[in-house]
Parts: sequence; C-alpha cells; structure tokens
Amino acid sequence: MRIIYTIFATLIIFTTVLQSKSGFVSQIPNGSKYSCATCHLNGNYGQWNDFGKATKLYLSGGKINWVEALALLDSDGDGFSNGVELQDPHGTWKQGDPAPGELSLVTNPGDANSFPNENYVEDFGKVSGMIINSVYPNPVRERAVIDISFSVAGYFKLELYNYAGLQMCMLEAGYYQPGIYSINLKTLGYLNTGEYFLNFNFNGYQRLEKILIIK
Repeated sequence: MRIIYTIFATLIIFTTVLQSKSGFVSQIPNGSKYSCATCHLNGNYGQWNDFGKATKLYLSGGKINWVEALALLDSDGDGFSNGVELQDPHGTWKQGDPAPGELSLVTNPGDANSFPNENYVEDFGKVSGMIINSVYPNPVRERAVIDISFSVAGYFKLELYNYAGLQMCMLEAGYYQPGIYSINLKTLGYLNTGEYFLNFNFNGYQRLEKILIIK
C-alpha cells in the first residue's frame, strides 16, 4: 500500500512539474515554435539554455514576465536580441495577445546556431533607414567610435544596457539628417568589465549590438 501511495504521489508531482514548465511556452511570444527547447537544452526539462537562465530573472508569481528588458537581451550571443528572434523586438506582447510577426521567421533565442537569415541586416536597413556600419574597437577599453548612416531624417537615440537588460545610460540623442556619421563614445571607462548592449533606436526601429568592455 505504501509503495502504491509513493508511486501515486510521484506521478502527481511529475505531472504538476510538466504542466508548470509547459505553461512557460505560452508566456513568451511565439513560444510554440520551439516549445520547451526555447528554454532548455535538447528540449528536455533538465538543463536550462542561456535564454532559459535569463527568463528566471524575470519571473513574477511563478510566471515569465515578458518585458522590454528581457526582449532587448541577446541571451545566446548570436547578435540578435531575444525580441528580434521571437518577432517582438520591443517586448510589447502580452500573454493572451495574438502571436506577433511571422512564425516562420521565429528563431530560437537560446540557441546561438539559430538566428535570422543573412538578409535581416540589409532588410532592416531598408525598412528603418539606419545602417550600423561598425562599432570599434570591440572589445572597448575606455572609448569607442560608431560609424552609422541614415537614409532618411529622423530622431535617433543610443542607449547602453547591461547584460541583465537594465539601462545604464543614454549615450546619444538628437534629430539627424540623412548622411554618414561617426559618433564618439568617451564615457565608457567607468564601467566594470563585462558584456553590454548598445540599443540603437531610429524613428522607432531598434537594433542591438553587443560590446565587451574591459578594464
């Protein structure tokens, strides 16, 4: 009798865990594309991938709180933010909303080998009017230079975020005419060694670039 009770209790616990974790899939945009593999290595319930580890920092009431800070992170380090890979760049989607973007374009934010196709950067430049030509040097010690071009006029701002998705500072903001510009960043020396993200925002379009700051 005790053995039967133990087996029954184990089944209840295991089922509860499965239901809880599978529920995470519906708490991120287009989570159904990769299901549990979005957050776990090999799609099992064991080891978390880098995106899964990031979501643990954004839990509220046992649920994933999908917000802009989490969307702006590039958890797997493939050069594309979690939001871009999940077709919700700004983190505006909420559970219960229709799935954003195109499901066929969704890539896995927890897998560095899964990322948008090579035409993404070119297409982004055409749509947004902004092309980031280079960020150098990278790694950065104290200062960096950004070469950027705009094909249309518009409002541009550049923000710096840490790896946790928290905004550190506003680096640049202003209205720009079409042209090619070099932006000098001279205020990075005070930051600790680590990975950071430059958030480029032009006329509402956003793109992230990862930089490594070393002392």
